[in-house]
Amino acid sequence: MDAQLVVTLLPAEAAEAGGGWRFPWELGWRNSGEAASNLVAGDYPIEFCNPRGYLAYPQALTKVSVANGGTTWLTNQYYRTLNVSGTTNTGALTVNIIPARRRTPAGGS
Repeated sequence: MDAQLVVTLLPAEAAEAGGGWRFPWELGWRNSGEAASNLVAGDYPIEFCNPRGYLAYPQALTKVSVANGGTTWLTNQYYRTLNVSGTTNTGALTVNIIPARRRTPAGGS
């Protein structure tokens, strides 16, 4: 139990806005650059918190391999999203699918 995992979240502004990471069984979020230590070597799933105005990609990793006696370094990227001040940043999309126009064959009526 001497392995550790350090996750860096980029850009720093996303981490400062509330981005974080954790193992799925944890209740709290870890900060960018914070180490999870005393780990047994193996594969660990991790997930990422999306702060307002940012989206982590990927949202989760199912297999992060951690080796005995060392530190595993991982970086995850956040991307800016639309963040209009004073709104709830919700929207709607309506798609109407209608039958294609029936074409009359040449010479037909």
